[in-house]
Amino acid sequence: MILSEDSNTSPGVFYRKKDCGADPASELRKPHVATFSFHLQFAASVCRLWREILKAMPEYKTRLLVCLDQRSLGLKRLKAQVSGTNNLPLDVLVTRKDFEAEDVEDEEQGDFERSRMRAVMDWLSPLLPRIRSFVFNTKFASSLPYISQDFHGPAEQLRMLKLQCKEDDEWNYRLPDEMAVMSQPAEKAFTFPNLATIVLHGCTFLDACAVAAWRRQLAGMSIDSLCIAKFTTPARDNDYGAPYHAYSFNLYMLMSRIRDIGFIRHLTLQEILPEYDPGQVGEGGAEPEADNLTLLNVDGGVADELNFIIAGHKWCSYHIVNTDLYCDPLPMVHHLRIENAPDSPGASLKKVFEHFPGRRLDIVSCKELTDEHLQIIAQKSKNLRWLYLTNCPNITVEGVKKMISGRREIASPDDAANDGESDAEDGRECTSVDDIKLNPDSKAYADSSPRRISRLHIEQHPTKLTEDEQVWFKNSGIKSFSWE
Repeated sequence: MILSEDSNTSPGVFYRKKDCGADPASELRKPHVATFSFHLQFAASVCRLWREILKAMPEYKTRLLVCLDQRSLGLKRLKAQVSGTNNLPLDVLVTRKDFEAEDVEDEEQGDFERSRMRAVMDWLSPLLPRIRSFVFNTKFASSLPYISQDFHGPAEQLRMLKLQCKEDDEWNYRLPDEMAVMSQPAEKAFTFPNLATIVLHGCTFLDACAVAAWRRQLAGMSIDSLCIAKFTTPARDNDYGAPYHAYSFNLYMLMSRIRDIGFIRHLTLQEILPEYDPGQVGEGGAEPEADNLTLLNVDGGVADELNFIIAGHKWCSYHIVNTDLYCDPLPMVHHLRIENAPDSPGASLKKVFEHFPGRRLDIVSCKELTDEHLQIIAQKSKNLRWLYLTNCPNITVEGVKKMISGRREIASPDDAANDGESDAEDGRECTSVDDIKLNPDSKAYADSSPRRISRLHIEQHPTKLTEDEQVWFKNSGIKSFSWE
């Protein structure tokens, strides 16, 4: 499935100034005039009076919900709803009420869902110029609409497009013919000048890559977020009915298409398993123009090769979730967050910490983290200033104290940088000077002394501090410290 609502996908505390489109939920408004940051349907649940007032407003009717598994799609009702919106921008969600219908075979469910989606798209396609957010959340990948087939003409209101599903199925890669897609007339081209958020299932991304107008527009755009999920190169020995180009779409082609996009603030790759051949592309050979990267549930070998081919890029943040970390150093990053690191043969946290050049490190739900790792962090992570450890039960109080003492002994006595005393002061703009210091091979990095750790926060640890230990940490020189 696509990233859940509660997944921590925040780009982190470091940023570069870049205009990446408007918030899909925001509109220009007069100063000092209050507005809702959520849809009016939520406000209508406050009381009967509010509901009666809000239902009379055209804005109330702009949110369209279509459930593919209901007995009736209710298109007649939805058409009447749209007619009362005064041509305001629309927010559309196409989904299901039940994703776990065990009394019906998957094949039958898939056929039904695909036929329903076809009827829905036949109705929605003419409304595309008015749609502001277009979200699809189906059970089967093959039910999703295709960019090449279902999105034509201008969509100047469109800010958010999500084509996501819960499951792959055998019809996944029966994509539209690439040559037919490439020969589509220019007057039918899908245009989206204000699109800021894109979530695509692997097969829909593969289809979109065949659309010249899609690639051409993205090459000149800065988008806020791009998520590609469940992309797998089809196996050649299986008859998927896929077009020829699908069988050759490997990791390097995937990253090449991403690299062609003008700028991405936050790139997420989730559950991808493309083919790759180590050595096919040189180190740093496919670096996208992006600031923040999240890997979620990615095969360790794919992640290792990906880290190699983006090695020269300087990231604001890198968030790695449930993904093996092997021996090759990670790319240069200011803020690294490691979450649920699997205990797999050959995986190595030590190598990661030995080569981490950034200023903030978050380690979450990591049973493999030990006092030995803390000593490596203290001695090797020279630029580190903020360290956050959550649910890491195998580190000890003595190990943390030893880390602090060891770092204090080697830290520069001239390090007087002010990082603030709380997380409310987290925001830090990354400058070209910061990026130079991030490069372990640079003279600036080699000549620098280790920085003092100014923040250390440990949460969800089974050990509680004694009063004497609390006093020790209070006098340790750490500006902001907590142990919970």
